[in-house]
Amino acid sequence: MEVHVDTSEVQKAFKKVLQIVNNEIPWKSIGIDAELSIDQNFVAGGRYQDKDNPIGGSKKWVPRKKAYPWPILDNTMSLRQSIYSKADKNSVVVGSKGLPYNRAQNYGYGPGGIPARPFMTIHPDDVNKIVKDISDAIVREFE
Repeated sequence: MEVHVDTSEVQKAFKKVLQIVNNEIPWKSIGIDAELSIDQNFVAGGRYQDKDNPIGGSKKWVPRKKAYPWPILDNTMSLRQSIYSKADKNSVVVGSKGLPYNRAQNYGYGPGGIPARPFMTIHPDDVNKIVKDISDAIVREFE
């Protein structure tokens, strides 16, 4: 006894989804949404779960030992302004560039006594919006 399963329709659907991902997903817009979410981390003084998790949360950054009149990580705004996104036809990269201390600030640096203040996180509400934007683009193409 044999059962033959014809997967040709499923294969066509997957090819169409791949084509949509490569051509219809608004990657540039998603990158901008991610940049805006990261920028809000500076406004809020941190919105993270864990220093190694790129999905944000409700934790605030560790306060400084000494008080200053400017917000944490925002004295010159260099770190905040270093956030960028770069989109191509099937992906987007979001990062922080050009500063020697961005990694130490995000993950902490024990020898320098710098606590982790994860700024490169995207808040769950913004992740949900990004996922919805991708889903909407795919659904639109199947209508």
